[in-house]
Amino acid sequence: MNTIINKIKNVIKGSKFENRAYVVGGFVRDHFMGLGSNDIDIVVTDLDINGGIELALFLYNVLNLDHFPVIYPRFGTAQILIDGTEVEIVGSRKEIYNFKNRKPVVIAGTLEDDANRRDFTINSIFYNISQDLFVDPKNGIEDIRKKLIRTTSDSKTIFAEDPLRILRAIRFSSQLNFEIEDDTFNAIVEFVPWLKNISRERIRDEFNNILVTNNFSKGINYLKVSGILSYLIPEISKFDSVQNETSQYHTKNLFNHTLEVMSEVPPTVEHRLAALFHDVGKVNTMTVDEKGVHFYNHQFYSMEIVKRFMTEYKYTNDQIEMVKNSVMMHMNFLDNTVTEKTIRKMVDKYGKEQVLFFIDLAFADSKNIEHKKVLQSIVDFINTNQNTVEFLKRLPVNGDMIMKRYNLKPSKKVGELLNIEKEYLFEFPEANEMEIYQILDKNV
Repeated sequence: MNTIINKIKNVIKGSKFENRAYVVGGFVRDHFMGLGSNDIDIVVTDLDINGGIELALFLYNVLNLDHFPVIYPRFGTAQILIDGTEVEIVGSRKEIYNFKNRKPVVIAGTLEDDANRRDFTINSIFYNISQDLFVDPKNGIEDIRKKLIRTTSDSKTIFAEDPLRILRAIRFSSQLNFEIEDDTFNAIVEFVPWLKNISRERIRDEFNNILVTNNFSKGINYLKVSGILSYLIPEISKFDSVQNETSQYHTKNLFNHTLEVMSEVPPTVEHRLAALFHDVGKVNTMTVDEKGVHFYNHQFYSMEIVKRFMTEYKYTNDQIEMVKNSVMMHMNFLDNTVTEKTIRKMVDKYGKEQVLFFIDLAFADSKNIEHKKVLQSIVDFINTNQNTVEFLKRLPVNGDMIMKRYNLKPSKKVGELLNIEKEYLFEFPEANEMEIYQILDKNV
C-alpha cells in the first residue's frame, strides 16, 4: 500500500510486533476510495497500553531514524518521522468516559475495543501490515461502498463522548460527498446543544474544514437542517423567511442565494466566510413598500454579525479585518460610475490585496453581465496602473516643505495641508510640485 508501510512490514518480521501492527483510519479509508494519503496511523494490539510507544522506539533504532520519537506517555502514543512522513502509533485501547470532565479513563483493549472507541465505521477498518489483510469489525468497507457516514456504535454514546464528532460527521460527508445515516443524523440534531462543552477553537477548525471542501454546499445544508448553523449564527434561522430582492437577478430565497455566492468565490476560508455573511444583515433590515423589498444598509448589520462570530470563535485579527471589511464594502461596487479616484482611495486605505478580495465577493454576488464587466475593469486598473499603489509612497510636497513655504511649525495645520495634497493626488496622481503648491496656496 505504501513504501513506508512496506518498510515497517519488513523490519517487524520476526519481532514481537509481527501480526500486531495495524494501519487504521484515514489512510485505509482513502485506499478503498482510490485516493492517495500519507496520513498514517498505526495501532498495536496485545502489548498493553504502551505497545505503540514500544513500536516507535523499536522503529527508531532498527531504521536508524534521524529524529527521536515524540512520546506522550499519558496517552500511550508516539509520533515518528519516516522518510519525511509523520507516523502516529498507539496501543489498542478501551476508553471509559467521565462525563463530568469528558476526559476518558484509558485502559488496554482488544482490536474490537479500539474499533468501538473510534467515531465512524469508515475510519475503523484495520490493515494487518504483516499479513496484508484487512480487518473490518464495523463493516466500514460496505459503508464506503454505500457512501454512508455511520457511527461505530450507539450514536448517542459516540457523540456524548465527544460532541465535536457531530461536526466531524458533517465534515466527512462534505469532504467525501457521502450521506449521513439516519440514526446518526438524528443523534447529531439531539446533540447540537452539547457543543457548548467544546472549545471555540475546535469548533472553528472543523467549520473551516467544511467551508473549503469541494462539496461544501452539502456540508452547509447539513449544518442548517441539523440546527448547527443556527447555533453558530442565530440569524441564519431566519434566512428561509427572507426573500431576496425581486428582480431578474435575485429570484431565490436568502439561503439559496448565499449558497450560490459561496460557490462562486475562491475556495478559501476567508472568501467562503465573506460570502456566507455578506447578506446576513438582511434579516434585520427587510422593509416592503410599493416599490418592492428593500434591505437598506444591511451590509453594516452583516459586518457586525460577522465580527461577533469571528471574534467569538477566535479567528485571527487579520482574518476578521479581511472578512469584515469585505462584507461592509461589497455594496460599494454596485454603482457603475466608480471613479479611478475612488479606487485609489480604497487601495490606499485597505491595500491592493484586500480590495481585490472585496471585488471577488462583488463578482460572486452579481448576475449582471454589464456589472461584471465594470468589476473586471476595476481589477485591470488595480493590477496595471501602478499609480493606484505607488504614487503616495513619496508625496511631491512633504511636511518640511510645507512648513518652510508657509512659515509653519509642526501642527495640526500641516497635517490638514498634507491631507489636501493627498486628496488632490487621488484624482490627479501625476501632479507635480508646482501644481500641488497652487492647490495648497488656496487653503493656507
